[in-house]
Amino acid sequence: MELCIAVFFLYASIYLYLSGIAHPDAPLLFVAGMLAIGPFHAYLEDTYKRKHIFIYSALLLALTAVAIHWAEAVTGKWWWLIASVQGVWFGLAVTAGSTVAIDITNSPHRTQANIVYSFASRLGMLAGLAGGYLFVGSSHLMYGVAALSLLGGCFMLRIHVPFRSPIGMSYCNLDRYLLPSAWFPAFNTLLMAFALACFPLLLPLLLLLLIPMTRLFVNLSHHCQRGTANATLQIALDAGVLIGLSTGHDYSHLRMYLFAVAAAVAIWLFCFVSYPYYKRRRIR
Repeated sequence: MELCIAVFFLYASIYLYLSGIAHPDAPLLFVAGMLAIGPFHAYLEDTYKRKHIFIYSALLLALTAVAIHWAEAVTGKWWWLIASVQGVWFGLAVTAGSTVAIDITNSPHRTQANIVYSFASRLGMLAGLAGGYLFVGSSHLMYGVAALSLLGGCFMLRIHVPFRSPIGMSYCNLDRYLLPSAWFPAFNTLLMAFALACFPLLLPLLLLLLIPMTRLFVNLSHHCQRGTANATLQIALDAGVLIGLSTGHDYSHLRMYLFAVAAAVAIWLFCFVSYPYYKRRRIR
């Protein structure tokens, strides 16, 4: 329960920030930072305690939110760097949290743990987006962002994580970042999330799709790759939603056109490419 609450608060803080406070181009740079740190996830989580990676990343996200407000960096020349660095902290926290969910769960129930983790994260995302759209531009939102990030770190402090001895991971690899056998479903998921983000009223559909999506990714993985499968799903969802957010908050004809095209392509790809691909490649 503590992990679900921690992840909920983390996602709520980030999506509150990106939808209500940040520079319009910040989501794209945030995605860039999130993807750039991915190849180093496995080494960092093998070298340092995963619980601590989550806590320190949440703390740094809170500090940068406050720093942006007081330094007025969003309108200055450094906002792009801060947005990218925030993406790095978020990427580390999300993957560490996903790994902790597996570490504290018995093997037969780890797929269910992945599903619950995904639900908690997406509920936090929806809460953050709702707050951002309702109070966009408010000078007080940054305090909410910082508080939510800190709450996420505080709840992670309450979790006991069993000791895991290091196994000697290389500095740069795809473990805990990208499942090679799920690359096409990941692209399809990104496109679907982009389509939903272009029309935020439909974002709750993600909750209906999470269980089959999580099972699909996990079924493409070997026993020791559940964490990588879930990380791939989360990265694809977040990248798609954040790229969609970068198109703006208005309901212009262009935005509606983007939604319609992306949704149609995503559905076509799933029916005729991704699902047949899954049927051929599934392991479980």
